This record gives sequence, structure tokens and C-alpha cells, in this order.
Amino acid sequence: MGTERMDNDTGSGDEDAPPPSHLDNASVADVSVEVATVDHMLQKVRRKYHHTRHCRKRRSPKKRFEELWLGLWTYPYLVVVVVTAVVFAVVVTVWALLWVFTFRRESNNGVYFAGMIRVANEEFIPEYRHADSTEFLSLARKIELVLSNVYKGSSVAKLYKQAVISDLSNNNLGGVLVHFWMVFEVPQLKSPAVCEECVGAILRDSVLTSLQNRTSVGYLLDLPVDIESILIYAAQRSDYTSTSSGSECVDKPYAPLPGTSVPLELDPPRGGVSCHVKLTSAPGSVVRLTISSFLIQPSDCVGDALTVYDSLLPMRARTLHRVCDPVTGPLYLVSTSNVMLLSFRLAPGTKSFRGHFQAVAEEACVSHVETQEGAGYTGHIYSPFHPSLLPPKCICTWLFGTPSPSLGVSLKFHNYVLRPKDLKPCTHGWWKVNHLIFCGSYVGYSTVFRISHPSPEVEFRCSSRQAQMPFQAAYGSYNLSQREHTGGAWGAC
Repeated sequence: MGTERMDNDTGSGDEDAPPPSHLDNASVADVSVEVATVDHMLQKVRRKYHHTRHCRKRRSPKKRFEELWLGLWTYPYLVVVVVTAVVFAVVVTVWALLWVFTFRRESNNGVYFAGMIRVANEEFIPEYRHADSTEFLSLARKIELVLSNVYKGSSVAKLYKQAVISDLSNNNLGGVLVHFWMVFEVPQLKSPAVCEECVGAILRDSVLTSLQNRTSVGYLLDLPVDIESILIYAAQRSDYTSTSSGSECVDKPYAPLPGTSVPLELDPPRGGVSCHVKLTSAPGSVVRLTISSFLIQPSDCVGDALTVYDSLLPMRARTLHRVCDPVTGPLYLVSTSNVMLLSFRLAPGTKSFRGHFQAVAEEACVSHVETQEGAGYTGHIYSPFHPSLLPPKCICTWLFGTPSPSLGVSLKFHNYVLRPKDLKPCTHGWWKVNHLIFCGSYVGYSTVFRISHPSPEVEFRCSSRQAQMPFQAAYGSYNLSQREHTGGAWGAC
């Protein structure tokens, strides 16, 4: 019955529908295929997953880093890196240009001055000779503050940078001599506003307004300063740095007593050296330097040179002498006060310096000279501190006397000549014979100078800023009736 009912139901369906047995077979086949396909895909995914996991476990940190690095250099990351590098390069370049054309230009616009003042009413103590002593530093700070206040309240206040105390010394006037540097930052367009005369005038005017009656001492704030001691000289940056942090060696020997000889030796390394030796002697004396030997290569002062200054700072305006050739025999130099600076600049090579210095009493050069009748030349007169080179400032006077009013004085110079002064200044010695003025100059032959007076007064003054060659002259008498002039001679009444 049940079979029949099923048959009847089936028979009443669509004629085009497939038979039931055929439909069941197709569905089972499709399901089998799909199940097989799914199983196959699952197995492939499972194998791939296990393979990937196995590979990840076996990769080393180095491998991972390499993969990460390669990933960074994909296109987006590469653009970021390149842009960052370009921006960094631009920033560095702009900063370098600013430093070269702005900051460096400002540092190159520094204007330097070397100066000296005498602080009165201040007792000099030995500790002041040492720049690292507590006493030196205390006084130096006080003076630096005073100088800064003076210039910060002046017309160049915006240009003033600093004052640096270099040395403290003493002389026979008492008090303390202060050697200092002053630095200004001056744009090129305003460079005429800071000149040697301007800077010196500011300091002098500050003292001038407070001068005490009948004295040369005034006040910079509360600091008593001798206005006549104020010296201001223009300097170069190399002068300033050579005696500070740029200097390879600085020595400060001292000669305590006149006649005491202090040895000087310098054996620099073969690599060359820049060295400064600051000589000081007792108050009331001058420094006499003796160069026994100086082994260098002749270079016209380009490579090797010794510059001697009449100060404790390398002031070009106070240059005594320059040595640019080897010295094998003694060479003598004398300062105008109790200080002297030796500045060595030696190129690489074997170099050496030998010498000594001593304190020489500062005495008046006045001599009474008596001639003899008919005996020819009987003695000699010498330039001050002979055989030393002539210092920039010196005075010497000879008072001659003859045994008869009919005799005059004859001077025979070895390599020197006197001529009447004209409109030009005397550059190699200024002479006053009685009331007539003559100029001296060096020549390569002997000359005779006759003075037609039995008791003339002859005064000589050094007239060069730098040391000059010494001179000497033989003296004698001659008969005033003899009017001939020989060897370039001149007469004086």
C-alpha cells in the first residue's frame, strides 16, 4: 500500500522531471566531489601553515633584520628616507654658511688694543709677578671691572667687549704698572669709531676730570691712575692670542739686583715653537739683553724670527729690534725701563738660543772730558750703553774742555756723520752743539767733526723708535787757526 501511494504521487508530477533513482545518484556524487575538494584544500592550507610556521621558527634574528631592512626600502619608505636626508643636508649647509658669513665674520671684526697704566698709591708685592696668585687675580679683577665700567659708559659702549689684565710690574715711580688688553667687536662700517687715539682719549678724559692739584694722578672711579702713564696701542688678533691660550710657552725670569746675570736658554723641539720670555728687573734699572748665539735659518723674518719689545706685551709700536739671521757673536740690547719681551717664532728644524740679561742702573749720562794740546786723539766717547744698540729713548751729555782758548775740539767718528738739521726730522740721532742742532746718520766711512770752541757742550738724544747701531768717536784738540775740514767734517761755533 505504501508503495502504491508513492507511485501514485510520483506519477502525478511533471513529465520532464527525472526519475527519482537518477536524482538521488546525482546529489550523492556532487556531495562527494565537494567533500573531496574541501578536504583537499584543507590539507593544502594545513601543509602551508605548518611549512610557514616551521620556516618562521628556523629564521635567525639576522635574517629577520635583513627582511625588515629590505622592507624599509620599498618605495614609500625610500621617499621618506631621501626627503629626510635632503632636509638634514640643507640644515647643515645653512648653519655652516651662517657660521662662516655671520658668526665668523663677527669674530673677525674684533679690534684689539694693548695698553699700560700706573696705579698710584698701590704697593707692589712679589706675588703680583705670578698671574696665578690670589693677590694678582684679586687686583686684576678690580682693574678689569674699572676699565669695563669706563668704556661701557662711553660713546663706544655697544662695541666694547672685554678687558684682560696680562701682567703687573713696578718701576722707580712706585705703584703698580698694569699691562692689559682691550677687545672691541666692531662691524666694518663702524671701524673708524674705534681707533687708537679714540680709545686712549676716553681713558685720559676719565682721569683728567679728577686730577689732583699739581699732580698727574686722577681717578678712574675709585682707582688712582697716573695720567702720564697711560699708553694705548693698536694691536692685531695674533698679538693677543700669542700671549694667551695660543702661546706654547711663556717664561717670566726676574733680575733682582743690578749686575745680576740671569741665563737665558731655549732649545725648542724640532717641530717649531712660538715662545714668549718676559724679562723684568729691579725698579730704577733697565734691562740689558745679551744674545750670545741664535741658531736659525735666514728667512727675512718669514720662518724664524726673534722680536724684542720695549714692553711686556707684543706692542708693534714699541718694537726694539728684530733678529732674522743667525747670531754668532754677542749682540746687546737695552730697554727704556725695567721690562722687556722676547717673542720667538721658530719654524720646524734644529734651533737654539743662548744669552743672558741683567739689570743695569739707570743713571744720568753726563761726562766731563779734557783734551790735550798737540797730542792728537787722546780718548773716546761712546753712545749710551755702548756696545749695546741705542734704545729709543736716551740722553747723553759731554762737557769738553781744552787747555787753551786757542784750541777747539775735534771728533773723529768711525761710521757716523753729523750734518746741520734741515726741515726733516732726525731719525738716527739728534745733536745739540752749544746752540746749533745737527742730525746724525750712519755712513760707511770715517768722518771728522770740528767744534770751533774751547769748551763746548755736546748733547746727544736718541731719536728712533727702534734700536739703532751704536757709535763711538775719538776726541782731541786742534788749533782754531786751522780751518781746513777733512773727511766730511763740519764746524760749529
